[in-house]
Amino acid sequence: MCSGCISTLKEAQHTLDEDPALRDTVNKRLKKINREYRGTVKVKHAVVMIRDDLGMDVVEKSVKRPLQGVTVAIHYGCHILKPSQIMHVDDADYPSILDDFVAVMGATPLEHHEKLLCCGKGCMDDELPLEMTDAIFSSIEKSGADCMGLICPTCFSSFDLGQIMISRKKGKTYNIPVIYIFQLLGLAQGLGPEEVGLHTHRVKADKVLEKLKEK
Repeated sequence: MCSGCISTLKEAQHTLDEDPALRDTVNKRLKKINREYRGTVKVKHAVVMIRDDLGMDVVEKSVKRPLQGVTVAIHYGCHILKPSQIMHVDDADYPSILDDFVAVMGATPLEHHEKLLCCGKGCMDDELPLEMTDAIFSSIEKSGADCMGLICPTCFSSFDLGQIMISRKKGKTYNIPVIYIFQLLGLAQGLGPEEVGLHTHRVKADKVLEKLKEK
């Protein structure tokens, strides 16, 4: 379920499949532990498996408490989409897989200008990541979304903790809950906030939970 892990595995698979000489070198080393890379493994992110192997209709049928009235600003992150010629997940410039996933839960995905901007976690500069995070939150705030929805643990760390850092360093307060897509799915399937781990987040999801209580 980690975007960075999927990217690493997909790129490794692509490299080994495209370079027979490298694959032979790797297999010589693997032979020492009685292993061999044959190129038969399939690497898929969980959301891709659900879309392609199960179908969004299966997700929709599993919903017991539709997230109607909840608006979600999707953040895709870099690694699940790019490099697109290796990942083959969605259109890297106009993705919809996470929007579709949220929609079948009954929530409303909202567009915002910085939907595809990197969270900045990998930048060597100390200040740039905070500037990028600030730009994304500003974009989400303008959209009026109740929360940010994402799948990447690295992005989650940047945004959940990032809001506190922005408040301390820039004096801005956003209070936008950052929620994993699968946590939203758990809520839609009838699980409680603590069962999906929302109590562990720094920025609490009170505004989302209040909307669900109103039903």
